[in-house]
Amino acid sequence: MGKQFVLDTNVLLHNPQSLLRFGEDNAVIVPIVTIEELDRFKTHLDAMGANARQAIRLLDQLSADGDIVAGVALPTGGTLRIELNHQEPGVLPKALDIEKADHRILAVAAALRQLHPDEQVVLVSNDFNLRVKARSLGVRAEAYLNDQAGPVEHSGIVRISVGRAIFREVEEKGAPAARLAPPGSPLVESDYVLATVAEPCEGCGARDAREVVYYMDPPRTAWLCASCLGHEAPKLGADEIDRFYRGRPKEELGFGVGHVALQEKGYWEVADSVVRPLSSYHPGQKVYGSLEARNDEQVFALDALLNPRKALVVILGPQGSGKTLLAMAVGMEFAERQEMEKVVYTREIVPMGRDLGALPGTEEEKMREWVMPAYDALETLFERPRRATHGNRAERETLEDRVDYLKRQGLIEFKSMSFFRGRSFSQRFLILDEAQNVTPHQAAITVKRAGKGTKVVLIGDPNEIDSPYLSQGADGLSFIAQKMRGQDLFAAVRLESAERSELAERCRQIGL
Repeated sequence: MGKQFVLDTNVLLHNPQSLLRFGEDNAVIVPIVTIEELDRFKTHLDAMGANARQAIRLLDQLSADGDIVAGVALPTGGTLRIELNHQEPGVLPKALDIEKADHRILAVAAALRQLHPDEQVVLVSNDFNLRVKARSLGVRAEAYLNDQAGPVEHSGIVRISVGRAIFREVEEKGAPAARLAPPGSPLVESDYVLATVAEPCEGCGARDAREVVYYMDPPRTAWLCASCLGHEAPKLGADEIDRFYRGRPKEELGFGVGHVALQEKGYWEVADSVVRPLSSYHPGQKVYGSLEARNDEQVFALDALLNPRKALVVILGPQGSGKTLLAMAVGMEFAERQEMEKVVYTREIVPMGRDLGALPGTEEEKMREWVMPAYDALETLFERPRRATHGNRAERETLEDRVDYLKRQGLIEFKSMSFFRGRSFSQRFLILDEAQNVTPHQAAITVKRAGKGTKVVLIGDPNEIDSPYLSQGADGLSFIAQKMRGQDLFAAVRLESAERSELAERCRQIGL
């Protein structure tokens, strides 16, 4: 027996095509109040307005050849009907105001459940609060799950340890990905590999040995694990071992060790099923003047951003990890080298905290306060020593002056997502910031705006969703990262540490 799915308005505003995605044997029920809500949103000049209009057009098409109140067949199977009745306040507690649209939709679901006790009636809503209210009344409630990809569990970086011979082989000519993949975790085209050299311990045979240089004449090297190095070593991680032993005198160490050799690292990519060294960035390389990677994850992020084969890049990470800074630096590098025409920066307008309301002015003036992360990144880049691209511009120049200069030169543009529909961006470096606050449908539309020669970069943190109708795994950032993994023109990298300041990193460490 099929189910009856009662749709909240936000499901259609989230994805108008959701009407067609509830299965062959099920009935999709749209309360008349949902139609009223769509009518209210249809004049909005943003993504919600566009989705409302698309949903109304789809409903119009589906109702053209039948009685939509009695029910019409959907092209993908199942039926669709508009529900005019079952909005009586008697099915709801007196505490719930029946004049509220959400409660009228809830009343439909509750009444249908009473009318059809042997059938499954499901209220579908992306509103957390409405789902809780429904369940308190015994009505089954679910979020719209069709385009949920789930939380992003993969960091984009596979960490492995290999012997020195294999390490040298990959560094010199590459090696098959299947040969280096960890057990049960195949390497795919979009993966990066962080490799360290590890030989068996000469003392106990463990695989986590480090190269140790003894003070002898001539010096001798050996491979020892932390336990065999000394009684203090087991308490220390790899980086701490480096710091503890490096350069300390023989007498202080007490067991004849000069130092633990700096561990070799391999920064590799998977391309055409072969693991080989990175092709577009190497540690220490400068970008847009003097910016360089501060940690391993940033090395891979910069390679993905610089790699011409990667047309779509997702950068995830906590506040202060450098997501916007790295993307802006690479975008400006491409624009100034004329490899791309300009940087286009956008983000969804979702306030954190109380909404300040409509802002006056042109599109660019309205966007000004929302694109401040890009201005902050540019300010940081301007403070660094630069090539003489701009000349030695006067010290009195403000940040506004410099950004205005870039805009006049056609090197950067700030755009609202509200005007993306129907556009095509060619030879652009398109940055969608705070992408965790867009729906999967919006994220897909943004990616599909890419014309010839355009790179699309989505950045954000799925743990910082401000939209009231999105949750981790149901957001656009997670959706794209999960759906695109394994594609050769895609890369995703999760930045782990906050490089903005010691305070930001300490906050991250304690979960603040």
